[in-house]
Amino acid sequence: MEPALRISEIRSMIRYWDELSSTDQKVLRSHRRQQQVVVLARGCYILAEHWNELYGEDRQIAVALAHSDRELRRPVFSHFTAAALLGLPLYRFSSIRVHMTNPQGGIQKSTPRVMRHEGTASDDETIEIAGVRVTSMERTVLDLARFASAELALGCADEALKLEALSAGGSAQTSQEIWREGLLEKLHEMPGERGVRRARKVLKFADGRAESALESVGRLRFARAGIRTELQYRVPGTHGYDYFVDFELPDHKAFAEADGEVKYFDKEMARGRDPKQILRDEKEREDWIRGTTKKPIYRFGLKHVATQESFENRFASFGVFGSPMSYSERHRIP
Repeated sequence: MEPALRISEIRSMIRYWDELSSTDQKVLRSHRRQQQVVVLARGCYILAEHWNELYGEDRQIAVALAHSDRELRRPVFSHFTAAALLGLPLYRFSSIRVHMTNPQGGIQKSTPRVMRHEGTASDDETIEIAGVRVTSMERTVLDLARFASAELALGCADEALKLEALSAGGSAQTSQEIWREGLLEKLHEMPGERGVRRARKVLKFADGRAESALESVGRLRFARAGIRTELQYRVPGTHGYDYFVDFELPDHKAFAEADGEVKYFDKEMARGRDPKQILRDEKEREDWIRGTTKKPIYRFGLKHVATQESFENRFASFGVFGSPMSYSERHRIP
């Protein structure tokens, strides 16, 4: 879903106390006593049934919208909150604390619900989406590459590169490289600042071919394990339709796939299919790939990428082990 539509949809779920009629206020009091509402900010509420259906990114958006309407000055959301508003994935992120960067500095203090970052966000680093001010895609990716975990930052950088390729004309690879080089140049202008070195590693490792945050983290786990991969390996199919496998493991004559459960339940990804049909389609696809390539397909999910150890144990059970890496090879990995 487009970020602006997503924001508007979530905004429609929020209720503001001072906009309610006396009758609706009475109903809301009853809901609060029965713990059927969630307080987003002072005077801002959302029904618990709606809140429970939201992903972590959507909860960030809901709390951000509530605070946006209650701040004396229009805030500029940044870091994790900006990523959510821009439609970037937040790997294993469950915090509902919103992040802001004041474009004019400011002396307001952080609170348990709001993290206020020191520094500035210039006009060319700020955009507006559905009436909400947020740091630009470039600034947001840089902030996360510097300060977030490598796993979360890489998922966002991969998605941002993919979006850049989709929005730019011409060669996708060329547009991605131009965008990447632009961010690396910005880091070059920040000598000695915290997180610059690790951000450079994240940006150089990022790849817009990743189709999910799970796939991004899997790629990082493979690299750290010393297991060489090729992304989005093409397998010729029938009637001119090709299949693409998330990873080829060329040293092991095998494939690997990121198995995210969301594809079985997300309406957009399901494209009108029920979970049983999705499973049947997956089986038909895998049968074709295994049968025509004579290579096995090893799957991994969120629980396997939770730690490097659990990931390596998963693939060790399939007889897939990494190769020793030189210092320079290890040093390039985020």
